[in-house]
Amino acid sequence: MTNNIIQTFPDQKNIPQKIADYYFDLKWTNEDGSLQLRYEGEENGYFTITLYNGGINIPASLEDPIIATEFENCVNAIFDMEAEKCYQNVNLLVNEPFVFENEKEPKFFSAVFNYDRCFENGECINEISILLLRSDNGFFNKLRFSVSSDTSDESLDKMKDFLIDWLKYVSIIGDTIN
Repeated sequence: MTNNIIQTFPDQKNIPQKIADYYFDLKWTNEDGSLQLRYEGEENGYFTITLYNGGINIPASLEDPIIATEFENCVNAIFDMEAEKCYQNVNLLVNEPFVFENEKEPKFFSAVFNYDRCFENGECINEISILLLRSDNGFFNKLRFSVSSDTSDESLDKMKDFLIDWLKYVSIIGDTIN
């Protein structure tokens, strides 16, 4: 039976209010049943987390074609957002598995993008956005970390801290659901 990680968040009491140096900001459920969480890190960017499975049990291995295909769809969605004028000048800088230092096995599929995000007032900021995808408890666990391109390298260290703590949290959720 698939663990329903999404049902773990029926209200905000089960949502960690702080993960590493990032603070919980928003939660919403999309029409397709996916759950999104947003964490803000002030000058150190923000995370958008999406948990979803499309009604099927998502395999745990990054080598499974279901996960690889979904990652391709996620990458293509960034370019679709450029076509929809949400972003301008989208560039795919890196497309390779994400491996933490001192580990050999990748934890995520990952891609790094650079683009201009423009607002209704005409102001634009150049952002770096890192797309990460894996499977946890039968669900896709998609994270996007976005930060101004002129930020310091410290933001990348803070991003890694967030990822480590988020994975610990998801693991604990899986243990309590099982």
